[in-house]
Amino acid sequence: MPSPFSKVLLFFFYLFLTLMPFLVISDDRTILLNLKQHWGNPPWTLSWNSTSSPCGWPEIQCTGGSVTGLHLHNKNITNSIPLSICDLKNLTVLDLSYNYITGNFPTVLYNCSGLQSLDLSGNYFIGPIPSDIDRMSSLQVIHIAYSNFSGDIPPAICRLPELQIFYLYRNQFNGTFPAEIGNLSNLVELDMAENSLFLPARIPPEFGKLNNLVFLSMRTTNLIGKIPESFASLYNLQILDLAINNLTGSIPLELFQLKNLTFVSLTKNHLLGEIPTPIKSSNLFRLDLSENNFTGSIPQELFQLENLSFVYLNKNQLSGEISIPIESLKLTELDLSVNNLTGSIPMDFWKLQQLTHLILFSNNFSGCLY
Repeated sequence: MPSPFSKVLLFFFYLFLTLMPFLVISDDRTILLNLKQHWGNPPWTLSWNSTSSPCGWPEIQCTGGSVTGLHLHNKNITNSIPLSICDLKNLTVLDLSYNYITGNFPTVLYNCSGLQSLDLSGNYFIGPIPSDIDRMSSLQVIHIAYSNFSGDIPPAICRLPELQIFYLYRNQFNGTFPAEIGNLSNLVELDMAENSLFLPARIPPEFGKLNNLVFLSMRTTNLIGKIPESFASLYNLQILDLAINNLTGSIPLELFQLKNLTFVSLTKNHLLGEIPTPIKSSNLFRLDLSENNFTGSIPQELFQLENLSFVYLNKNQLSGEISIPIESLKLTELDLSVNNLTGSIPMDFWKLQQLTHLILFSNNFSGCLY
């Protein structure tokens, strides 16, 4: 039978467990009300008051009675990010995207030790990504697109072992990016597009080690050299966009053997050679190889891909006749213009019920199209 003293201890322990969530909410509420004051008591914080629970405020995400997320997208925030934001001890998600925050990368966030997802996109930050950004060791998502960050992508990025999503498109980066990005074994999405001020650089072969990568865009990033043969190891890759660069050489033979590919854009480069076969990317939906220097014939097996809807092979040096099995095609747009194609135009094109755009001009076709 428990002693009277044990009963008292059990009572206070029960009381502590019962009241703890309310104490956490009270502390978090105080911190958030201070944030509200720091940002000038904007209209969207009308529900932020001392008599309601933060877990009921539209911008707040809670887990187990404590604040774990701040979703402050497009709130017209102009003031800086205060150090006190990291007093929210359980904060894992911070979205400050599309505001008017200025200055350098907010290193005050280093104190948010549990932060997993950070979205600073669409603000007016300047300067480089800090060389010690790996102090935010729990980060799984970094979204810093549509800003004015410049300089290099620091090697410290590669020391974030949990990183899964890294978006840095449309900035002013004018330095380099580290090959060690290829060591981010958990990376699923990498978008570096629209950074035309990058110094000319080759795609590091190390990127072929990103076995979990699903999405890769390096569109308009001043790439030179060849597409690495190591891309053959990107087994999970679905979307590949390397358009509008200065890539040379041929497409690696194994690229179109990646079975999960759905979208490939290599347009506006200086690639050459034949379109490689065999083509085993059975899920391919959109293919853009336009404005390169490809030669040879169009592989018939390309048009055996049942999901293929958008094909752009225009402005190359392709030759030979068009041979297309019509039965299972779902083509919506097909552009073969400005090549050296010959023979007659297949009348079966008119059987493609989903075809809305067929562009064939500037070739050497014979006969008439009715």
